[in-house]
Amino acid sequence: MLKQRELPEDKTVCWASGHYLTNELPDDWLNWTDEEVLAFIEEHVCEDYEYFEPAQLFDMMTFLAEDAVHNRERIR
Repeated sequence: MLKQRELPEDKTVCWASGHYLTNELPDDWLNWTDEEVLAFIEEHVCEDYEYFEPAQLFDMMTFLAEDAVHNRERIR
């Protein structure tokens, strides 16, 4: 479910998760089940985002990561 579309580099998603979570997703998160990813997000969500659903936060993290990857050259 969460990993249906092509995701940017997994380390970029870890970096982006730090904008929404108190702890970044670990490097091996791609080996986790969707339920494990969502549970981690729910457990580590920052106060500002605590009313968002974990799946919604995952989308926000991956969109930020995609944006960072696609704009890397432009902002250098």
